[in-house]
Amino acid sequence: MQKPGIRLLIILLAVSIITGLLSVGIHAALGNNRIGADFYFFWTASRAAFIEGQSPYSPEVTAQIQQGIYGRSAEPSEDQMIFAYPAHSLLLVGPLAWLPFDWAQALWMALGIIGLVLLPLVLFPRAPLWVRLSLILYYPVAFALILGNFNLPVMLALLVFWSRFTIRESHPASAEQISLGFLLSIATIKPQLVWAFVLLAVLLAFRRRTYILLGSFAGFTLLFLLIPFTFIPNWAGEWLAQIQYYTTFEHAGGDSVQVMLLQFLSLIGLNGWAATAIAGLTGLAGLIGLLCLVFRKSSRPAAPLIALGLAGLLIYVLHPSGLSYEQLAMILPMFIWAALRGAPRPAVLFFWLGGLLLSWGVFSLARSLGQNWILYLPPTLWTLTWWLWLLPARRRPAQT
Repeated sequence: MQKPGIRLLIILLAVSIITGLLSVGIHAALGNNRIGADFYFFWTASRAAFIEGQSPYSPEVTAQIQQGIYGRSAEPSEDQMIFAYPAHSLLLVGPLAWLPFDWAQALWMALGIIGLVLLPLVLFPRAPLWVRLSLILYYPVAFALILGNFNLPVMLALLVFWSRFTIRESHPASAEQISLGFLLSIATIKPQLVWAFVLLAVLLAFRRRTYILLGSFAGFTLLFLLIPFTFIPNWAGEWLAQIQYYTTFEHAGGDSVQVMLLQFLSLIGLNGWAATAIAGLTGLAGLIGLLCLVFRKSSRPAAPLIALGLAGLLIYVLHPSGLSYEQLAMILPMFIWAALRGAPRPAVLFFWLGGLLLSWGVFSLARSLGQNWILYLPPTLWTLTWWLWLLPARRRPAQT
């Protein structure tokens, strides 16, 4: 019988070999084609920060990104392709900065594929195989994978976190709490995608008295925020300035910076203060709902899953200018629900498989009609329908 350490070493070696072979295959298929536009942001910014000694927020780096994506400087009416992410996000891609872009892109995509296939298989061993292998097939997930978007590693980190903490009833050991706090801190590289998830995690950690997890999350987050000051001394101020600039121009796909709920309300002619008030009340009601789901005395095992679904909806409807890959915030809770042993199979077929087909249907329809809102509104309503159905089903046991 193999010792656990030796077995883990064999698994890591096998995964490394598969990742390497997959990277070679992807590189051979793509050649010098640059399809990972989003990854190019981080690769260029990482090279600037770690190799060239430049600030990733500088106009020079922005010009490099524009040249790499457009082949020229961006027009004033185009997406300016600025790097507008917190500096500690560069730590995740930093080791790839020393690779040529074609190889860095291939390795990044290979890691994404391995994560999307391997993690569901390992985390949910009792779930039907087709459910575990279908996450990668959702259009927003495939879109994020192809672009090399950083929503994907954030979603995978959260997938591990939620499957190991709030969805199960057992109390995590101290070492596992430290690991979970680390994973949650990684998610902060995309604050607009995770704010409600992080809030929910903190609330649940307080309720369950997993204070080691809270300390780990706070400690690692602080560490990640402090490290970039060693190579970008004024990164916080430069990042905030980039965010302000980010709101002033049109973005990829013709989207402007506006909360998604406001965009939905404008489709029915509701604008101005009335729409803003509805968005504000929606956010307030959602936060109150999270508090009630977490702290009510009659909370049952499925309540965290209901709260997770609510958090995903809040993130997306209050997200500024969410492209399709921002829908990962809604896909993640539904996938975890579909992969749980207690989820009714007919409902899984209807909601999860139906959502998969819908994701590609709205993509095709939006392209043929030239209407971007079709990409966003139907999946949101579908997720809302699932969440409303889940509410009276809260007494069902949730098991992995």
